[in-house]
Amino acid sequence: MTNNILNHEDCLLSIEMDKKLETISFRVPGITKSKVEKLSAQQKKALNEALLVTTARAIHDAEFDPSKYLKE
Repeated sequence: MTNNILNHEDCLLSIEMDKKLETISFRVPGITKSKVEKLSAQQKKALNEALLVTTARAIHDAEFDPSKYLKE
């Protein structure tokens, strides 16, 4: 198995989630946008899933409170 997230044949996520109704946007260089637009549908799906996981990880890390695990 490779570390390249865009080469997986199966979906990266097998977790349940709410329906995706909201949009978050972020700025990228023009070259990045043009290269993303050239990805296959499967690669775009893998990229979207990686962004979802990365966003969830950032929220998890921001809310992490070690005192929850170090003191009763």
